[in-house]
Amino acid sequence: MGKRISIPCPARTVAVLDRLTKPGNCSRFIGCAVLCCVETQGKRNLRERLAAIADAERGLEIAARRS
Repeated sequence: MGKRISIPCPARTVAVLDRLTKPGNCSRFIGCAVLCCVETQGKRNLRERLAAIADAERGLEIAARRS
């Protein structure tokens, strides 16, 4: 069993959770949603960093050609 936490949620969020989950599965649903969000954010951050590196490399190549 995982560690129990308590977080406040807006009534609208709780209503959506009640519609989407079966009784007793809310914690599992929230856990999966959090992991999905973290993975998505991590991938987005990695893509942004890789794009910045590629831009920097292109900039260095252009600067080297002009020198």
